[in-house]
Amino acid sequence: NEARLARIEDQASRRSTNSITVPTDYATIQEAVDAASEGANIFVNEGTYTEDVVVSTAGLKLQARVGVLLIGSFMLTEGADNVTIKKISIQLPEGGEWAIFENGVSGGQVVQNTIKAEPAFYAYQQSGILMRSCDGFTVRDNVVKGVDWAIVFATDTDYGNGTCNN
Repeated sequence: NEARLARIEDQASRRSTNSITVPTDYATIQEAVDAASEGANIFVNEGTYTEDVVVSTAGLKLQARVGVLLIGSFMLTEGADNVTIKKISIQLPEGGEWAIFENGVSGGQVVQNTIKAEPAFYAYQQSGILMRSCDGFTVRDNVVKGVDWAIVFATDTDYGNGTCNN
């Protein structure tokens, strides 16, 4: 119990400084995102992480250190304004529709990521980075391979209302 209490206190201390490290503080990226407060820095250490990460907290900065592979995706939902995703290698799993998806958030960055997928043989098409109704979002210095659509900024009614001003 003492060791568990010490770990909880250490995690609380790290959260209060707005810095979280995966897997040191939390085993998965999603657990770190769920525990993070607005504006926190989340550093992801070397390893392979198989998960679909949903972000709804504003101002998070997710950055990989060397040797990080996410087999899955990131989804930025309402409330995830000004989120940064940086230097993460993402492998789209079989059947995955996108590596990074944003819907209706303001501000943020997707920079220096590497996205790979096998060509889709499904009724839908795969996107590396799909931005729907975004405002002030920066997408730069990413490498996207093996998808049908590398980067999509969508503003029509099929993908929500609003505009992408980038």
